[in-house]
Amino acid sequence: MTKINLPPRKWYSLEKAIREIKKRTGEELDIEDLLHYWAIGKLDFSTRFIKSKYRITISDLIFNPKDIEITYYFSSKDVNLRDFNKFELCIFDRINNKNIEDNNNLNVEALLRIFPPYFIYTPESMREIINNGIPFYSNLSLISPSEFKDSFGINLAIKLDKEFHINLENICIFENDINRFLNNSSQNNHEKIFIRNAFKKTHGRQEKELKSIILNIAKATFEAKPIHSRNKLVNSIYNHLEKYYFEEYEQIDTRTIDNYLKEAGIGNQRTRSKEPVQIIDKYKTE
Repeated sequence: MTKINLPPRKWYSLEKAIREIKKRTGEELDIEDLLHYWAIGKLDFSTRFIKSKYRITISDLIFNPKDIEITYYFSSKDVNLRDFNKFELCIFDRINNKNIEDNNNLNVEALLRIFPPYFIYTPESMREIINNGIPFYSNLSLISPSEFKDSFGINLAIKLDKEFHINLENICIFENDINRFLNNSSQNNHEKIFIRNAFKKTHGRQEKELKSIILNIAKATFEAKPIHSRNKLVNSIYNHLEKYYFEEYEQIDTRTIDNYLKEAGIGNQRTRSKEPVQIIDKYKTE
């Protein structure tokens, strides 16, 4: 009797992906291992993204479109968007400075890869992701699955002053991405550059986002030890930004940081503490 084999799955949940990788390799691994490989660019995670006129859905999170600014990017001039699930198009390609189509709406329903947020991954942050999901605050980058010949990127700037999490139960891994992972092939470098350049192009939005990051750092640092002058906080925060943020964000000067802290009333102007400033940043460590 001829054995009938099921066709391979198109995509897997994280739990099913673990079982599939174990079956193919005989190696033991867990969710934290998958997170590690995702964070270093060896394995791609995807989640649901739906955009219509009235709502935007990321994973199981639903947003009002007025609360999110969306920028679209493409890696080549001739993008076959008809390959990309469901579209009604009105897209301007900012990289190549051209209109893709001239309609009034863009409706998207797709599984998109989640580009890892820019922060330092530690055992502690990995445990937090396992418990709470993948965090994003005011920016999130998504990119089309690797089997598409043209990269389609979405950069989301969220105007709400709140941290959001993508539940790991709502993450999937494509069959092609498992194959690429097992062949020890990293994410295409041009895609990394493409999405990073897309991230860098949004100067006005970045300035607003970086201000929010600076104020969160300053507030947490000062509340933990309210003995430092504003000038001392400014210099320490600038050094921290230079170390962790200026590769992805437009660089700003200490005067701008000082103005932010002055507006927010952060810093003790009556002290001359000699104690070094210990920066508190939720996802990055000194």
